[in-house]
Amino acid sequence: MDPTMALLMRQNSASRGFETHAKGLIKASEETIADIDSQMQNLARLRDRERGILAILCNAIVPANKLCAELLVEIFLFLAMPRPGQSTLESTAASIAAILTVSQVSAYWRKIATAAPRLWTNFFHLQLKTRPTDAYLTALTWWLDRSSPLSIRVTVKSDLPPHDIAPLIHTLLRGASRWSDLTLQIRSLACLPATIPHSLDKLTEVRISVHYGSLEKRSTFLNALSLRKAALNTDDLALLPWKHLTKLSLTTSSAVHCLEVLDRCMNLKRAELSFYPFRTGEPAAVPLKPSTVIPSLECIWLYFADTPSAPVLRHLTLPNLKSLRIGHSLRGRPSEWPTAMFTQFQQRSPFITRIELVSVQIASAEFITMLRNLPLLQSLSTWNCRHCIDDAFLQALRYQDSDLSPLVPALTSLSLREVGCSFHRSNLEKTIRSRWWLDEELHSVPSERRPRVERWECVSITVGETARRFLSRRFLARMESCRLQGLSLYLK
Repeated sequence: MDPTMALLMRQNSASRGFETHAKGLIKASEETIADIDSQMQNLARLRDRERGILAILCNAIVPANKLCAELLVEIFLFLAMPRPGQSTLESTAASIAAILTVSQVSAYWRKIATAAPRLWTNFFHLQLKTRPTDAYLTALTWWLDRSSPLSIRVTVKSDLPPHDIAPLIHTLLRGASRWSDLTLQIRSLACLPATIPHSLDKLTEVRISVHYGSLEKRSTFLNALSLRKAALNTDDLALLPWKHLTKLSLTTSSAVHCLEVLDRCMNLKRAELSFYPFRTGEPAAVPLKPSTVIPSLECIWLYFADTPSAPVLRHLTLPNLKSLRIGHSLRGRPSEWPTAMFTQFQQRSPFITRIELVSVQIASAEFITMLRNLPLLQSLSTWNCRHCIDDAFLQALRYQDSDLSPLVPALTSLSLREVGCSFHRSNLEKTIRSRWWLDEELHSVPSERRPRVERWECVSITVGETARRFLSRRFLARMESCRLQGLSLYLK
């Protein structure tokens, strides 16, 4: 038994000195306990320190932590790559989850991930259905900071009112000087500032689609002097550095607006113009300027629902145009082909080498007239233009030695899709064979008797599902000889 406890048991509890002696023992015991607690805390700290050292040593010999930072970044980027079949929104969410996961594996990985701007540049495809919360904006700010100083592509899609989307735009403006590509599909540009104080020198492409109302005439992007590509879905004149653009995609219902825009884009190389009847009341007199000349334009696509492309063609002069595509909406009502107007347009654009027609309602006689004015045409493509592919067209295209001025003599590529069966198979065969020959056949005739047309390089013709039995097996077998001789021939 402990001597102290034995003494206490022998002492008379009523003695005068017992209470004083007991208090001294209590104090000593409390001090001993406090000393033991202190020692235990020191031991716990020592244990935790040793555990930390152990973790560091274990992590140091893990193979993954022996990799250099550059290689780890490449691995992280691979983990954040979009998967096949994922939408842009889904791939963005998956990328965020992947990067956040690897940044929590270890302190070393977290340090590598947070210090690699390349990992944080793909998180700016934003599609909002509700007003962004403060936590969302805070996270967006972190991503912007971590992606610096690299360029970023920004997409904002939302049907929210301007006052609800404005905080998001204000946060994104922190990285405006690093925008390289900007897509806005919003109600109104009222959420944007009138001017952006940051430089937009890295911005090379913008896509703007306004859901409701009109596009306000704001000078937000006027200082984007590196802007080269723009896609606009609006009927009003936005303020862009038009003279710097080389590619323009414009969806509008107004030929007036279209020509006003084109008149400012003197360095365009490619234009895609779509006309839809959003509103009525287009002025009869289209522009005041008699002609809009764009000397650098080489490729233009015209897509229309009714006939608004005709006024545009009337006033456009494209002296260096090489490629022309004209499409008609299947939902629009058929319209007559403006033969005279298009002929005048061809005379002002004499260097067209490629033309494509999509669902255009044009008769074979008008089609032949068009081709007569395309002496440099090398590639002809149609899709669902059944009114113009008939025996008259095939006969006009067929080459004959007696023809001193053959139709489209430079044509080498022919693609006729969904043509139906408004012609005889024999005429199709004769037309194909008339422009195909072997090198030996060409060299065997005198130069003055050689064909005045180029030889086919590629011929592709599909009649469509409704006439899939039109091209019989016997016909396809006869045409197989051309393919075996080297012609790239596809018939279906």
